[in-house]
Amino acid sequence: MPGCGSRWNLHVHHITFRSQGGTDEPENETTVCISCHQRAIHKGYIRVTGSAPGDLVWEMGVSPIHPQIARYVNGLRVAA
Repeated sequence: MPGCGSRWNLHVHHITFRSQGGTDEPENETTVCISCHQRAIHKGYIRVTGSAPGDLVWEMGVSPIHPQIARYVNGLRVAA
């Protein structure tokens, strides 16, 4: 995940959640630290879409009432 340098307590995150029909195929999985996974992604503050490993879009600060903080496409920051 952009901005996170953690190399400990890593989790596999399903880009399309399994509960929404996502698979265990490698292109639907990415690795994130436990904090980013539980405190940011699954609480809805960060969203990841696309296909791993090279076509991921990370959206930080996702909120229906606040502007997006940052957006990364293929690891490069783009206009939010």
